[in-house]
Amino acid sequence: MTPKMKQKLERKIERKIKRKTEQKKEQERRHHVPRQRQGIEERHRAWLREIEGYEEFNLVNQFIQDNITFDHALQRIRELTLAGHAARPNSMGGAANPDYRVSLSVLELAQRLEPGQHRQLVKFMSRFQKETARDPATNEPLTAQGHILWTDLPSFGYTELETWCETGGNHGDPCSPELNPEERERWVKLNAFLAQLCEAADVDYESLHFHPLDKYRHATWAFEMALENLYNSPEELANTAAMEAAAQWFIQGADGLWANVVNKRVFPDCIENRREGVRGFERERWNLWVRDLRRAEQACRDQRMKKLLRDALAQIKRHYLWIKLFGYLLHPDIPLQKPDLKIADIPAGTGSLRVFYDIVHVRMLTFDLMVDDIEAALSNLFKLLSMIHNNQDVDVHSLRIEKVNPESSISALEEIIPITLSAGPRLIPHWIPELPDLFEKSGLKGVKADARDAPGYTGYTLHECA
Repeated sequence: MTPKMKQKLERKIERKIKRKTEQKKEQERRHHVPRQRQGIEERHRAWLREIEGYEEFNLVNQFIQDNITFDHALQRIRELTLAGHAARPNSMGGAANPDYRVSLSVLELAQRLEPGQHRQLVKFMSRFQKETARDPATNEPLTAQGHILWTDLPSFGYTELETWCETGGNHGDPCSPELNPEERERWVKLNAFLAQLCEAADVDYESLHFHPLDKYRHATWAFEMALENLYNSPEELANTAAMEAAAQWFIQGADGLWANVVNKRVFPDCIENRREGVRGFERERWNLWVRDLRRAEQACRDQRMKKLLRDALAQIKRHYLWIKLFGYLLHPDIPLQKPDLKIADIPAGTGSLRVFYDIVHVRMLTFDLMVDDIEAALSNLFKLLSMIHNNQDVDVHSLRIEKVNPESSISALEEIIPITLSAGPRLIPHWIPELPDLFEKSGLKGVKADARDAPGYTGYTLHECA
């Protein structure tokens, strides 16, 4: 054998050995990964069983099922807190442990409940955050790491962030279509809960100190993954947990998100978006989100997910229909030059009766108020403001049928409309045309009415949004 032939044979053998080695490593990796994942899943299930064993978990669960009152749950949590404080008065874990367990319990239940069932959970957290645990000997607030129990929700911030980053339990990739279905469902539900929780927050759009229930920065993170992804297009992400979470943020909290845009909210550098120059809810960024959400909807082939994306776009469209009908979101007579302008968006839950606002924006409450509610509602609104901007979007007395084709039969629709209107007094709000007079009788000055009749192709959509 010549040296050249020998060298050629050696290279061939080396390649074969290398290929066999790589194949063996790949087999070992495939064998190891499932075992490793199985271990993670077992530890996670054990962790969930531990949470289920908390007395705090049972209390919160009983409250959301209407089996006990909030006061009953709070009293027992207070007893547990004071017992922990008495046993370990100088230890961070004493009084703080019940707060920690409440946070874990709420987050676990949020990942189990459907978005439509989150309201009771939001109600619990909203009321819990308004309470303060006090030392019975001194009447001073109890604290954990310098934060007040429970006003500052010391444990909820980091437990919620850790849970969000776990993506349903096992740190999967929300952008991967191969994410475990159970983990995907849990993470999407968590985002839906956070979107609703934000409605209970007293949002200060300029402060870098966030209200304990203000989780709007998570929305920007979710949108970054689904709608600003540097590696995958919206079309590729159309049926992923990332896109579904983004859709839930719009479905559950479109008004609150828009209030952030109107107030041009930005976040501090420590949580700055990866895209240079983008730090929060800029209008240009909102337009980008809408554009890419529409791209995802057009590309999606999964019918459930496609409907979800359409629902999200419908929530966004309300703002565009408003501009199309009125030509503005805020009336042009309202001065907006004040640098620290404060806007309360009542339907979005961003107002507080103890906070002064320059503008109070009221919309989409047509079917929420009865005639007997108007006087009290106006009184509460006047406590907020120096100016009220009130846009009422629909007068259902104008609900009518317009034919596109004169030959079309409308007999079935003519039967349906009276049934709809007779379904309840809330669907016939007689007070809407009387709003200007009601405002003036309540002492409001400078009342201006701007009533528009929506075109047929937008009228019903606006009616549905009322």
